[in-house]
Amino acid sequence: MIPLLAVLAQSASGLAVDYVPFQGLSVKLDGVPIVLNSSFQYYEDNWARGIYSSYWNPVEIDRPNSQTVRVRFQAQADYVSGSQVYTRTADGVKGTFEFEWKGTKPVRVEHTASVLWSPFFEAAPITQDGIAGALIGSEVRRGSSVEDRLIGRRAEEMVFDAPRARVSISSSQPAILYDARGHTQPWAEGKEVAWYGFQNMPIRPGEILTYTVEWKVSPKRLPATAPIESFSHEPVISNRVKRAEAAAIPLIPQPKDRRDGAGNVNLSGGVRFAGESASLLQRAFDEVIESRWQVPGGTAFPVQTRLGGSLPADGYSLSITITGATLEARDVAGLRNGAMTLAGLVKPSSGQLIVPQTTIRDWPSLGWRGVHMFVGPEALTFQSRLMKQVLAPVKFNNVVLQCERTDWTTQPGIKTAMTMSREDLRSLVIAYREHGIEPTPLIQSLGHLEWFFANNKNLDFAYNRDVPYTLDSRKQAAREAIKSIWLEAIQLIQPKTIHIGFDEIGNRGMPNDRFLKTRLWQAMLPELKAIATANRIDLMLWGDMMLAPGEANDAIHGDDAENASARRNLLPPETFIADWHYENNPNPDRYKSLALWKRLGQRPIAATWNQPNNIYGFAHAAIREGTPGLLQTTWAGYESNERAFISGFPQFAAYLLAAEYAWSGRQDRPEQLPYKVTEVLKRMYFDGPQPVRDVSGTMWALGQQTTEVAGYQFRTGSPLAFLNQLRNDGFVRPKEVRVPVERRVSQINLLLDCQTWLFEGETAGVVEVALSDGSTQPFPILYGHDIRMRRDQRPTYRTANENGLAVMNLKLKGETVREIRLIAANPNAGLRLHGMSVQ
Repeated sequence: MIPLLAVLAQSASGLAVDYVPFQGLSVKLDGVPIVLNSSFQYYEDNWARGIYSSYWNPVEIDRPNSQTVRVRFQAQADYVSGSQVYTRTADGVKGTFEFEWKGTKPVRVEHTASVLWSPFFEAAPITQDGIAGALIGSEVRRGSSVEDRLIGRRAEEMVFDAPRARVSISSSQPAILYDARGHTQPWAEGKEVAWYGFQNMPIRPGEILTYTVEWKVSPKRLPATAPIESFSHEPVISNRVKRAEAAAIPLIPQPKDRRDGAGNVNLSGGVRFAGESASLLQRAFDEVIESRWQVPGGTAFPVQTRLGGSLPADGYSLSITITGATLEARDVAGLRNGAMTLAGLVKPSSGQLIVPQTTIRDWPSLGWRGVHMFVGPEALTFQSRLMKQVLAPVKFNNVVLQCERTDWTTQPGIKTAMTMSREDLRSLVIAYREHGIEPTPLIQSLGHLEWFFANNKNLDFAYNRDVPYTLDSRKQAAREAIKSIWLEAIQLIQPKTIHIGFDEIGNRGMPNDRFLKTRLWQAMLPELKAIATANRIDLMLWGDMMLAPGEANDAIHGDDAENASARRNLLPPETFIADWHYENNPNPDRYKSLALWKRLGQRPIAATWNQPNNIYGFAHAAIREGTPGLLQTTWAGYESNERAFISGFPQFAAYLLAAEYAWSGRQDRPEQLPYKVTEVLKRMYFDGPQPVRDVSGTMWALGQQTTEVAGYQFRTGSPLAFLNQLRNDGFVRPKEVRVPVERRVSQINLLLDCQTWLFEGETAGVVEVALSDGSTQPFPILYGHDIRMRRDQRPTYRTANENGLAVMNLKLKGETVREIRLIAANPNAGLRLHGMSVQ
């Protein structure tokens, strides 16, 4: 981030102004967003062709003095150029804009002068050129067109009388304002924003569009805050604050042939494996059960294992009777898969853990079943938990580990905050193999080389020093640098396959020269192929740069048949092709490139993303074509940790769909499955071992109504509302409430929501648990992770959520709790407590 006007950014008024490349203008009042960003685009009529976007192109920034910043842009063979000059004023900022076009025919410009954070303005009456009556309001405008979403009228001045401040935006030409909440455009999806700016401005060759926009912010007196309140409601003893049966997890993936008998078997004492690979299976089974259930104890159930049978590789047969179980497979991987199925069958019933008497014969539809993830300083801790509790239980057997951001000894200067240590990478690889998951290292080796050029290192090896993204592989020294990393990675990981990337190599900083891309490809690929051959390992790369238009439904970056073929011709036979296509289409016929790769003697892997119908259709296409397998890709940032996991939760939940269809090949469409993958993943990863008997405890009543969410019971009625500075309802709200407890507690359960749609991961509040020994334990309440506002119907990712209410569980170690303090750490969140219990 490059600050604008650093001297005045934190003025007496609390107003902060920034300009950030690729993001644009930002205006905040005491840290509260007013303007989130800005942008502009050049395009042909009716968006027939996009020409230039400030989202993707670099700009020149100049600061002639402490009150001014100049932003210049120039691109597309000098056809596009112009400037933005921002000048700080006493109560805001003024922008002067010039957009120039030197092309041969008229085009258009769209200028998003402000993406407004709508919660700031939701309760603000709007006056437009002196005419009052417009309002953003709490009711979201629907429709796909701007006309459906317009707020009021076009105007040169718009004044918003918001509770926190009076904000005016004035321009030298009329602008429009529209409600972008619930909009399907990527820049608005999942956000609470309104759009202010200028659309479809025609610009002729040689013409310069010039106008001004000024933002003024006049803060208001904040509402009074109530003193710290003591919670006066009396606690009530309850014999059921948590219902046990609510915690069951569905069996994923579905077995191919399952025939249940009569009755169930008590498995409360766990199992005792005997026979082939018994100790390995015992550890794998116990690891899953102990992460899911509080095991009551009892006599262990005997399971006899042996190698043999006629099922395909990875397949198994499992027979469970009242006296014991037998598990048979042709390989150890099959035995492990059978043990995971046995663990997945376990559920609570009447205070016991049970499994059904059943006979199962099962095998995978696709032999290679993998996920794609990144690394990072916290990846070892996060992925170790994920593999134990999710990936191994649903029978993944491969992981493509994008590990270029490792602290390589051959390239010490490129280390950043996202870099993983060599020791952690090695430990992660060992852990995956212990769980039956084979790691394939992915190191981008031609394009997507931002990691290689980090800290302005290796710029001599970049095709474009100003936009360092693609390797200039025509230079021998550049090739040698990449090869040295690969030799180090192979020695460290000892992989069976290496993934060299090679996708989207011309995306940034390169001319639109298809033959140049092919020459760079031809310079680099043979040397990496030689490394793979010398080390007797297989080669894998993304397929998009080798597919011409017409050869696939999307991801066709091969430019034309000649260049696509020239790039393919360098591949050794039986190369793994990560054939990525992300169209959300359930029709297997759409994914025709799999057949092409097979005809060429290669091994295509259907690479899917987090679109449910994409996973369904592509998986079934791979099964039909008899291709090796499926890779579920993950694009939730370039660092792997629990924060990225939560922020990109739908992508990780898609792992369960990929596991289901790659193994079972079931015909049910995603919307027909008897479970929701987000809810199942939440249970598998976050919930921890659950009780198998109803749990007694203490409830604090906020009313007479009994409400149950995910098996947790509460007494609800009138919620306790906390401070919200974005609303002015006339009530004096508390910032902190303290609840006397004075009892031993293993878990606190809070039923919560909030009034404001915040940003994912933003702190809405804090729970402080004061213990009898004088210590306190803080638990942050994060938006999206733990709670949401009612209108935001997306799931929460660490908590159970029904009808907009979330159950937040705070786990303790049986300490004596003196009091619980609920603190509105974010005065704009409007935190609300609907119920509370302890157990």
